[in-house]
Amino acid sequence: MEVSLKDTQRLYNKLRRREWVKKNLEANREHSRKFKREHPEYAKNYRLLNPQKDKAHHNASRDLRIGSVCSKCGSTENLERHHPDYSKPNLVETVCRMCHQEIHGRLLK
Repeated sequence: MEVSLKDTQRLYNKLRRREWVKKNLEANREHSRKFKREHPEYAKNYRLLNPQKDKAHHNASRDLRIGSVCSKCGSTENLERHHPDYSKPNLVETVCRMCHQEIHGRLLK
């Protein structure tokens, strides 16, 4: 199997981003919190435009316990819930933050 230069660069950038997030986790979270405080209209619009997702997130945070290990890589740090199908709000996977970002394609860009 031949690996292209573009694929190699993507993997390298993904690994660099993963290391940066691990080293700067609190700064990354604070930036996110600050944005949410300064722009509350984004959260309101998201809830209005995505009622099914909002309901699933609400139910999961209220009713469902998060697992103790990532179902993708086995990590025990920075665990989050992932809804593979929002029409089934009680179907939730436990994944680490990095795997969750990979699932949603945020690290491959």
